[in-house]
Amino acid sequence: GKSIIDRVVRLVVPILTWRKIDKVVRYLSISIHYWLKKNPGIDRSALPFKLGYQDAVHPEQILKLLCEPKDSVGIRKLLGVVGKHPLLLYRVNRAWEIFHDPVKLRTDLDRSSERLTWHLWRIYRARNLLVHQGVEHDCLPQLSNHLQQYFSWTLSRILHGLTIGSQWTARDSWYYWKSKSDHVGESLGRDPQCLLMEDMFPEELSHPEAVVWPNS
Repeated sequence: GKSIIDRVVRLVVPILTWRKIDKVVRYLSISIHYWLKKNPGIDRSALPFKLGYQDAVHPEQILKLLCEPKDSVGIRKLLGVVGKHPLLLYRVNRAWEIFHDPVKLRTDLDRSSERLTWHLWRIYRARNLLVHQGVEHDCLPQLSNHLQQYFSWTLSRILHGLTIGSQWTARDSWYYWKSKSDHVGESLGRDPQCLLMEDMFPEELSHPEAVVWPNS
C-alpha cells in the first residue's frame, strides 16, 4: 500500500487546489465591497456588476469579469472602479491576467498543486524528524499551523458535501469534490467552454449554469 503522506496528498491536494479559484475571487469580492463602502461617492449605477444586500459583491459576478477577453468593457470598468486603490488594482489586474486565459489558469493551478504537495511533504519530514529522532525543526510551529489550516479547510469541505447528499458518506463527499477538481483541471486544458459557474464555486449561485468562458 501507499505511505501515509501519499494518502494525505491524494486526499488534500485536489480539494485545496480547486478551492483556490473560490478563494481568490471571494477575497477580491470582499475587498471591492469594502472599497465601495469606504468610497460612497463611486457611482453605483456605473458598476459592471449588480450589488447585493448592503452592497455585497457576489463572487460569481467578479469571476465573470475576470474571465473577459482583453479590453472588454466589463473588465475595464472594474479596473476603473478600483483605480485609486493601487494594491487592489494590482490584485484585480493580476487575477485577470490569469483567469481570462484558461490555459494560464490551468498552469497556475498545477503550480499550486505542486507547491502544496511539496509543503505537505515538508511537514511530514518535520514530523518524522520529531517522532523518530526527537529533533524539533525550527519551523515546526509554523508548519503545525499550516497543517491545521489544511486539515480545517479539507474537513470543512467534506462536511459541506455531507449536506449535499443526504445518504453520502465522508468518502462520497471527498469523491464529489475531487471529481469537481478533476473536471475543472481537465476542461481548462481541453474544452474550457464546457465549464459553468457551478463548477468553480462550492456554494449555491444565482446563475449556476452560466458559461465561464463563452468566448474561448
